[in-house]
Amino acid sequence: AALVHWRTRLADPPAGSGPRTDRMRPAVQDLTGGVRGRRLNDGLAAAVRSVSLDQGVTPYITLLAAYCALVRRAGGDTDLLVGSPWAGRERAEDEEVVGCFVNTLVHRVDLSGDPTFAELTGRVRESVLAAVEHQVPFDRLVGEVARERDPALPPLVRTT
Repeated sequence: AALVHWRTRLADPPAGSGPRTDRMRPAVQDLTGGVRGRRLNDGLAAAVRSVSLDQGVTPYITLLAAYCALVRRAGGDTDLLVGSPWAGRERAEDEEVVGCFVNTLVHRVDLSGDPTFAELTGRVRESVLAAVEHQVPFDRLVGEVARERDPALPPLVRTT
């Protein structure tokens, strides 16, 4: 049932390659890159919590919606495939097991119609809940759903 969900959800993926950058994408993905960490200052963290409370969502969903809005602004795409890590420890009995349970979840977010931030937050919330409910290990999802692969692009997601 989970794979049926994903085949439907990821049918006709967007043609966009993610946010536009000032550098050309290599013909073959080389997996080099960087990570930039930023810590939210106390005022901004409080504002995120307040917006989340007002919208009835978690700060994770609020921040993911903000990220989608930023990607939309940077690239113009209204149909986004965003990957995010998920802890993968859904059952209580997994809490004491040693090992990595992290999975990548794919969120397909519709930004068409110039949604308000509240509307976008609702769309992201529904995408996150559906992704969690229909979790499949990412490598299996890639094998089952991503039939045609472009070596210049990551499989299934265009931004993480």
